[in-house]
Amino acid sequence: MTSEHASGIPFDDGLPGASLLLDVDKMRPHVQSSFGLFGRVSQVQIRQVDYQPHHSLRVHYLAEIGTYRHDLTAQIGFGPADKTLVAALKVQAKERKSARTPIIRLLTEGEAYLSWWPIDLGLPILARTDVEIADLIGMDSAGPSVRLSWAPGRSAVLRFPQAVVKVYADPTHALKAATALKVIADHVPTSRLLYRNVDEGLIGTELLVGQSLDVRTGMDHVGAAVDMLQHIHGLDTAVVDPNAALPVHDASKYLDELQQSTSVIAFCRPDLSERIAALLTTLRNSAPTDAAATYVVSHGNFDISQLIRTSDQTRVLAFDHLCRAPRALDVAQCAVNQTLGHSADHAKAVELLGALLSGYGADVPGIEWYTAAAFLGRLAKPLTQYQREWSARVEAILNAAEVFAAG
Repeated sequence: MTSEHASGIPFDDGLPGASLLLDVDKMRPHVQSSFGLFGRVSQVQIRQVDYQPHHSLRVHYLAEIGTYRHDLTAQIGFGPADKTLVAALKVQAKERKSARTPIIRLLTEGEAYLSWWPIDLGLPILARTDVEIADLIGMDSAGPSVRLSWAPGRSAVLRFPQAVVKVYADPTHALKAATALKVIADHVPTSRLLYRNVDEGLIGTELLVGQSLDVRTGMDHVGAAVDMLQHIHGLDTAVVDPNAALPVHDASKYLDELQQSTSVIAFCRPDLSERIAALLTTLRNSAPTDAAATYVVSHGNFDISQLIRTSDQTRVLAFDHLCRAPRALDVAQCAVNQTLGHSADHAKAVELLGALLSGYGADVPGIEWYTAAAFLGRLAKPLTQYQREWSARVEAILNAAEVFAAG
């Protein structure tokens, strides 16, 4: 029997430092040491896990200190940290007069580091002041920012008084997001691009004020979702993108993504690895072969939470994954994109899919294949979002994917 951490994740001989990062009892003394004597760390909880077996691990924790919760991360396997960067981040943190030690090295081998928000070795710009960030993208004034979301080492979204600033670890992702908004803004109600500094991985978009549609009550917003999908899919690709530069997201590309995203579950649940491999083979052998002419302008990562109802209309918050794809991609993802393996998730997704197809009206070829793929694309989410009983939830999602793949 494979030995496991208390988290249920097997020990990784290729990444020995993972044993420390995944053990909150062993991490607590390091957290306390870096925080100092200004408060007792009563609890450390894992919130997110970014894991590539045998290669890298980044863990996002919540530390309870008194009546407050603090965010921090630890990472290993991302290569030696740039000493100049580490020194600069420490200086910036010191200027904020923080009592904490912003970055500490956890292991002499393996380059494992612990850091406190806003220090993020993958997103060093977060350590800058609001004024400095505003200056980088050309905003006239700053003001206090509020963190809207954060995927450690990958991206963050900050709300300023006059704009929403998105920070990307990979500048090419910032360029893609900025280009997509520029391409689509004249055709779909969305958040306008106001500022950009893609070399620094930064874009600034219009701050939309309104009611974000709640995906938990998705059936209440099917009409808005259908209207938006019909509008996006009805656009003329040649008009939206005269240079035909929109990337194509076809079944082959989807399968490549699934192969990568499912590898962590094949490692963490080796008892499921054969079923995962068999399902990938089934999808590969039954992949739709639609002609390129059937591809439409697609959001690429659509769900109801992407919509916000402002005073005058419903808008889409972002188009980071804008592409050309079969209609089924957006429809299936809209039905499945919030699945986390809870007991009622499968039934809710099936109900939402039926409502979407009924409202959409037009034929959606390949919908069962894309729905199976969408479920499989969610397979690692209970682990990466570190849901309770993630292991059982992973299996529930796999069951749902197998049902749709079987037709």
